[in-house]
Amino acid sequence: MGGTRTIKRFFSRMNRGLVLGLILILLLVGFVVTDNLRFEGEKAEITDNIVQYITDLANLNDGMESSAGTAIGDADQQRIRAGLAEILDRYYADPTLASRITVYDGYDASEIPESLSLWLGRTAAFDLQQVRVDAESDEFQITFERQGYSYAFVQINNLPVEYVTVGISKKPSLYLGAGPSYLIETIYPEGSELFTSLRSTEILISGSLYLTREEGEWKILMSELYTKSVDKIQ
Repeated sequence: MGGTRTIKRFFSRMNRGLVLGLILILLLVGFVVTDNLRFEGEKAEITDNIVQYITDLANLNDGMESSAGTAIGDADQQRIRAGLAEILDRYYADPTLASRITVYDGYDASEIPESLSLWLGRTAAFDLQQVRVDAESDEFQITFERQGYSYAFVQINNLPVEYVTVGISKKPSLYLGAGPSYLIETIYPEGSELFTSLRSTEILISGSLYLTREEGEWKILMSELYTKSVDKIQ
């Protein structure tokens, strides 16, 4: 009799374990499905945020008071750096989180200001008259890949940016974040006889961004963007 009761208790515990295990599996599946559905609904908002981030970066180039063709002055540099700090604070997550990521190597919020310093040192001043980022273009493509519950990898391709400038360069190089850039401007000294012209330029922005969910909001953790024209990378 004792052996029979022991067997019954064993099967009773086993059945309870199976039921609890099944409940946990169902809860996990439900969580994953719900999370994926939520992420699908968030893709449009993430896209808008990325496009707005690039738009804000482009507009950061506006309002230089330095003479076109000369080095960008200290006052302009300070204002542009302050504007970049505001943009990074708005769109980027805590950069200390980036050190934990091994699946992606990009520029975090602490590294991007260095790329701006390099750009400021090699770019001649110009006057940005107008800028337009066309997220409705048929050329623009964006893809998403989940990297666990709180991370996502986003790839963008061929986001058109059109801008109008007054300057000496045929294709002034806008600062658009950290990433490959091969266009170096000729910088002339103050007092040089320079001839400026009004020019309209179109470039395409491509690259990747690694996002993290921070306090319920998707923010950029690291990114790498580059620009290209029809025949060459800028």
